[in-house]
Amino acid sequence: DELGKCDLLFGNNETVLTARTRQFFQKAYSIRSPRASADYLVKAGFDIVHLANNHIFDFGVDGVRDTLDELAGRSIAHLGVGLSEAEAAAHVVIEKNGLHVGFIGVGNCEKRIEEYGVPAFAYTIEADGLGERISSLRQEADIVVVSAHWDNECIDLPHPKVQALARKLIDAGADLILGHHPHIPHGIERYKQGVIAYSLGNFQFKCDLRPELDYSFILSVELSQKGVGGYKLIPVMVQADSRPKLADEREAETILRFIENVSTPLARGITVEMFEEAACEPFFKDNLDAWAKRIDEYGEAHWLQCMQWLGDPERAHRFWLLARKKQWTLHDLIESLGIAIKPVKAVMFGNSSEEQASPRVRRKR
Repeated sequence: DELGKCDLLFGNNETVLTARTRQFFQKAYSIRSPRASADYLVKAGFDIVHLANNHIFDFGVDGVRDTLDELAGRSIAHLGVGLSEAEAAAHVVIEKNGLHVGFIGVGNCEKRIEEYGVPAFAYTIEADGLGERISSLRQEADIVVVSAHWDNECIDLPHPKVQALARKLIDAGADLILGHHPHIPHGIERYKQGVIAYSLGNFQFKCDLRPELDYSFILSVELSQKGVGGYKLIPVMVQADSRPKLADEREAETILRFIENVSTPLARGITVEMFEEAACEPFFKDNLDAWAKRIDEYGEAHWLQCMQWLGDPERAHRFWLLARKKQWTLHDLIESLGIAIKPVKAVMFGNSSEEQASPRVRRKR
C-alpha cells in the first residue's frame, strides 16, 4: 500500500461528511459522503486534509459542522475552514520523526456563509497577509507547506496569475505548494528552494469530460531540516467506479509523459496566450455541461445567469478564440449563441451518445 509507506499523509477532502440533504446553493453538483466514510481516511492513514474547497459549503453550516466533528473524532487535522474566522485561518503544525511540518490552507470558495444566524468561514486565496502568515509559521515549523484550492477546472496548464502567486509564496518562505481543483494533473517545478505541484489531479473522483482527467499520481516528497529534497511520482489511474488504482506499466508511461509535457513550459513561464490556447475548449465544455444541468434542474433564472456569465469580457474573448480554433462559420456562431444552452453545447462539442442524468446531489463512494 503506497499510502501506508509515508510518514505524513495529506489530501484534499472534496466532499461534505454529512447525511443532510438540504443544499445551501443551487449548483450542478453538490457532493456529500456518509459521515462514517471518514473511517476510510483513517484506514488510509491520512494525518491532515484540506477543506477550503468549492464544495465544503454545499450543505450549509450544519454540513461543515458534521465534517469537522467527524474529522476531530478521528484525530485528523484540517485546513482552511472553521466555525470562526480564526479557526479557518489557523495553521497546523505536525511533528513527525523530530521534523515539524507546518500547513496553511487557502481556497477559491465563498469566504463566509450563514444559516440560522450561525456562520462558517473559509480562508480564501484573496486573504490579506498570506505572506506574513507564512513568515510567522516559519518560526514554528522546519517545513512550510501551502495547500491551495485554485485555478481553472479541466485545463492542463496553470493560469499565469497562479504561477506568479505560487512563486510569490515560495519567495515568502514556503517550501512546498500543493495545488488542487483543476481535476487534471498539472506540471511540477522546482523554484528556488521550493517545489510547486500546481495540481495533484483527481484521486477518488471521477470526471468524464476528457480521458486525461483519469490520470493521477501520488506525490511522495522527502522532507528534512534542510527543506524539500527529492520527490517521485507514483502514477495512479481513476477507475470507472471512481476508485484509484496503481497504474500498470503502459498507463504509468502515459501518465508520466503527460506530466512531463505539461511541466516543460513552466520553466520559461506560462503566458496568457499559452494558457488561453490550452483553455478555450475544455473551459467551455466543462462549464456549459454544468450550466445545462443547472438550467434543467432549476429553470430559467439559471439560463439568465448563464447569459450573464458568457457576457463577461474575458470569457467572451475566450469564446472568440474557441470559434477561431474550431473555424466556425457565421451560422455556427449564431447557433452557438442561441437561446438555449443545449444547442450551444451540441454545436460546440457534438451530441453525446448517452444522455447523462442530472442529479442534484452526487454521493461519493
